[in-house]
Amino acid sequence: EEPPTVVTLVISSDVLKAYTYDSQPGLMLTELGAVNLVDPDKEGTAASIEISLEDIYALDPDIILFSEMGTTTLDSLIELYGENPVWQELRAVQDGPVYALSKSLFHNKANKHYNEAYLTMAGYLYPDFEF
Repeated sequence: EEPPTVVTLVISSDVLKAYTYDSQPGLMLTELGAVNLVDPDKEGTAASIEISLEDIYALDPDIILFSEMGTTTLDSLIELYGENPVWQELRAVQDGPVYALSKSLFHNKANKHYNEAYLTMAGYLYPDFEF
């Protein structure tokens, strides 16, 4: 079976960005066997890069993860893009796997909560497997 393909989004300064391999969520994705579509070659880049809805559509991820930070939540993302026809056509949106990464586990280093962070992300990536 192919590993899940993922795009991890964040809204920073009102700009939609995607996490690369050089971020905590990006590294965790790789360690859990998923493919981060934004940074598939694991080249050293910034921790996040600006991305458009059209870019996400072209990548067509299996799963979208949204990193909540500050007052920006998954509901904020859906409020911004939910009515957009491009958003509605995304496979991850149609199939349902759009998940929120809580700021307590994923925005800052999880430190003593690393096990919980990895188990949470693993559950999102492999929902048919019991951890």
